[in-house]
Amino acid sequence: MLIEIGATLSPANFALAEALAKLGVPLTETNMIEGQSILARLPDVSPAVFALSKALDLPPTPAIMRALSGVLDRSSMTNRLDIGTLDLLSLLPHSGHDANSLSLYIRNLFDKLGQSTENKLLTDPDTANTLKVYDIRSSLLELAATNTGGQTALAADKHASYIEGQQLLNQVSVDRTESSGPLYFAFPILLASREAACEVQLWPAKDQKSRTAEDADKEEYLHATIRVDSERLGVIETTLIGFWSGRLNCTLYAAKPTTVRLLKRESSSLAKALGALGWSVAPITVVKKDRFVALWLGGELLDNPRVRVDQRI
Repeated sequence: MLIEIGATLSPANFALAEALAKLGVPLTETNMIEGQSILARLPDVSPAVFALSKALDLPPTPAIMRALSGVLDRSSMTNRLDIGTLDLLSLLPHSGHDANSLSLYIRNLFDKLGQSTENKLLTDPDTANTLKVYDIRSSLLELAATNTGGQTALAADKHASYIEGQQLLNQVSVDRTESSGPLYFAFPILLASREAACEVQLWPAKDQKSRTAEDADKEEYLHATIRVDSERLGVIETTLIGFWSGRLNCTLYAAKPTTVRLLKRESSSLAKALGALGWSVAPITVVKKDRFVALWLGGELLDNPRVRVDQRI
C-alpha cells in the first residue's frame, strides 16, 4: 500500500502506516503526508496518537495531540504527584471512608473532572490553556507554572494532560456515538497507605421505560466497570450491572491467582455490603483474567486491531 501511494519505505512510515491500519484509518497519501508533518513537528507524539485523532475525527492540533498522548501513554502513571498534593487537589479517595461518604466523594470528583476547559479543545484549541477556570486541571497547570523545573511541576503538567485527554475522549463519546457511549475517568486512590491507579468506565443512566416487573428486571439502570491496579493485589476489575428492579450483577476479575482466591473467599461479605445499600445481589462471580483492554474510548481498537486491513491479503 505504501508503494502504491508513493510513500517512502522508511521505519517511520511503516510505524505510521501500521498505526493507521490498526484503527481502520484509510492509508491514503493525504493521511500519510499529514501524519508525517504532525509527527515531525511533535517528536514526543507517537504515531498511534495521530492515528487515534484521525479515527475519532479530531483535528490533530498540538493541544489535542498532547491531550491524547496523556491518556495513550499513561504519562501520569510514571510522573506521580506526591500523596499530599493529590489529596489537596481532592483527587485521592481514601479506602477508609464509609459507603455513603465514598460515594459522595467520587460523585463530586467526577463532577470536577467533568467541568474543565477541555470542552474548548474542539472549538478553540489554541486558546484552551489560557482560559481562567477553577477546576482540577487548571489547578494542576498553575502548580506546574509555580514550581518550574522541579519534579512536582513535571508531574502536575503530565497529570493535567491526562485529565485533559480523558475529557476530550468523553466529549467525543457524547457527541459522536449514535447510542449512549461510555465515559472514562481515571484517578489515584489510596489503598493501605499506598497510591493505586483507579479507572472507571461509566455508561450514562437511561430513563426507566419498563412498566412491568419482568421488564424492569431486564432494563439496565447502572452499567459500570471499575479497575484498580495496586502494587500488592495487582489488577482487580469489577463489572456492575444494575437493573431497574433492584437486582445487581457483580463480576470480579483479577490477574493474580492469590487475589482470585482472596476475592472468592470474601465474595459473600461483598454481597452483604451491596445488599445493605439496597441492591438485590445475585451471587458474585470471580474470574481470573490475564488480559485487560483499555477502558477509554478507542482503547479497545488499539488493543484488538482488525485482523485484515487490505482485503487483497
